[in-house]
Amino acid sequence: MNFLKNVHAISERNKSVILSTLAPGVQAIEDIQIELKVLGEETHHGGASTVLVSFVKSGTMLKKVLYKPRCSETECAILELFKQLNLEPDHPKLPEYKILPMESCSYWEYVEGTHLLSGDAASFLKEFPLTTSERDQAQFNLAYLHSICRSIGISDLHYQNVIFNRDLLQIIPIDMEVIKHGHATGLFGHHQEGPNRQLSVNVLKRIDRFNSDQKNRVFRNTPVATSVLTDVVSNFKVSGNLELVREARRKIMEGLGNALIVSRIMLDNTLEKYLLDDLERGDVPTFSQKGKILYYGTILDDEHKIAVLEPKEGGT
Repeated sequence: MNFLKNVHAISERNKSVILSTLAPGVQAIEDIQIELKVLGEETHHGGASTVLVSFVKSGTMLKKVLYKPRCSETECAILELFKQLNLEPDHPKLPEYKILPMESCSYWEYVEGTHLLSGDAASFLKEFPLTTSERDQAQFNLAYLHSICRSIGISDLHYQNVIFNRDLLQIIPIDMEVIKHGHATGLFGHHQEGPNRQLSVNVLKRIDRFNSDQKNRVFRNTPVATSVLTDVVSNFKVSGNLELVREARRKIMEGLGNALIVSRIMLDNTLEKYLLDDLERGDVPTFSQKGKILYYGTILDDEHKIAVLEPKEGGT
């Protein structure tokens, strides 16, 4: 598989910096072997997906990290914000871990924890076996995390994008690439607002600075839910019906039009061509945004520009 061969080559070439950043203290790097395991069935951009990268020496696993085939600019900034906010007194602690950004991919510290199997984070904490005081603290931590995420527009934190750390009593987001102000975080369900904690003046100042800087960062836009596009991909695999391509294009543009005034750049037939290319490969289409420009996929050039997005009056 060419994708895995490429991941192995990139990981081998950058083994020293990956380990020094995400596993300081590991020695004799030249003797360490790399093992790969694809995580999940969903693919993007020509069969790319998240990969578990294990560094092994003499049969012993020394360190696990995650390879993600995309830019992590926004998530690096989010984790830096979390780190700064954790310096503020009298607040619950936010999750902290490391990401090593590279030109077209990123390596993530592997975060241990319990994976949620369904539902949302708030529902999970109600059912997970904890003492009363532990549950209260975990829910208190979640409410603060939710308030911060909502303030900076993090959404799509469904059960597959978070884990629970029992020792820290923290729900930890492990995928924060989708920024959509005014949308539910997903921590309390996609149709629930959840509690909104009052934030201190210093916290709000840091959030305002983040939101201002975020205008110049790359992030993922989801005009329609990923689950909708996943269904389209599945149906296309079975039927090969080209009407599904047109249906996907209509849903994408309707999703943008419902929330934004759209100045179109890419023609419908060009958008459908990109969609068809993805569907034929079995890849779920993705969309990136920087500033006001929406792009198809992760290549930010004129050829992949879809539209200029302007918030409607009263929007965020």
